[in-house]
Amino acid sequence: MTSSAGAQNIIYSFDNCDLSEENGILPPGNILGDPECICGLKGKSYYFNGNDTLTTPPQFADLFIRDSFTFDVYFTIDDKGGEMDIFSVNSLCNSNDSTMYLRYFSTTSELFFVLSSNINNILVKRTSLDKSICWHRFTLVKVKTEYFYYIDNKLIERFVSRENVALSKRNPLRFGANICNQNSINAFNGQMDEISWSNRPLSQLELLKSYRYPDQIITRDTTIFAGSVVNIVTGNTCAPTITWSPTEGLDLADFFNPVASPEETVTYTSTVNYRHCNIIDTVRIYVVNKDDLDCSSILLPKAFTPNNDGLNDTYGVSNLFILEDFEFLEVLDRSGSVLWRTEQQGQNWNGTFKGENVSSGVYFYKIKYTCNSEKYFKIDSFSLIR
Repeated sequence: MTSSAGAQNIIYSFDNCDLSEENGILPPGNILGDPECICGLKGKSYYFNGNDTLTTPPQFADLFIRDSFTFDVYFTIDDKGGEMDIFSVNSLCNSNDSTMYLRYFSTTSELFFVLSSNINNILVKRTSLDKSICWHRFTLVKVKTEYFYYIDNKLIERFVSRENVALSKRNPLRFGANICNQNSINAFNGQMDEISWSNRPLSQLELLKSYRYPDQIITRDTTIFAGSVVNIVTGNTCAPTITWSPTEGLDLADFFNPVASPEETVTYTSTVNYRHCNIIDTVRIYVVNKDDLDCSSILLPKAFTPNNDGLNDTYGVSNLFILEDFEFLEVLDRSGSVLWRTEQQGQNWNGTFKGENVSSGVYFYKIKYTCNSEKYFKIDSFSLIR
């Protein structure tokens, strides 16, 4: 997926407890009911109690016919049982023409997503919802007639459509009750925040980089030298308190971003509780003795797979903590031509050369660095797999 210049971003953030569009591009939305304006991802959000409906302006649904876009929304679910509609847009209630909706099934904890232009061109997908987190993220990315459907930054389905799915402006996008709802299906209960649309298709890596990590630990598993410290950073949360376990080695055991100085390797667990949410997350801090380092064992993988699945998508050094000084890392092809070079510690290669993906095969790296006051230079091979 490629990016386009002149990105246009449309955002309904609700941070001012109103329905205005953040950049003034589209008119405000409309509310039926009286949703509560409460703490959200970075400011405020709206809590829907099953009797509220947010309707975007007609121009918003028109955007879905564009050649490329990213549609994004965060939500929480207050599970009241049964089936529940989260958002929807329909042109005709008695057919599958120009339809898009997201529904939640309480009995199986699944999301049910439908996107179609007619009965012969339809995406139908059921996906188990991760119950260990509170805020969920729905993303739909379109590149011409390809649609990429994500939940919580994970690619769920790639749908190659026969045509543009032209959603009707006569029935704009609704969050809450579906106008085609059956009596047995409930309207949305939960929070809604950061409803956004961009004319730029985001890659999975870009989605991961833009993720807000609400209520979760942002700091990933890391390694430190004995006697060193690491700041544990958590994402925005609406919880009044946080509980850490164990508390040994933490400067403030009831602080959302404590400084950790453990004497030995430890896994810290955070727990936050509020409203309808209970989130538990962990981070492991590895503690090593500097005198025990093997400075020649620079950790560069023997293979990587740059396919935007969120796993092994880039190539670089994983044990950065051993580097006192980093001079450069180069990637070369079999003829010895340099495809990529960095002098910035922690920067990784994404498997491209001059903006184009390189093919699968064997490549080489050169690296020069200093560890324990000694200089090291290493050359070795690795595989790129697509």
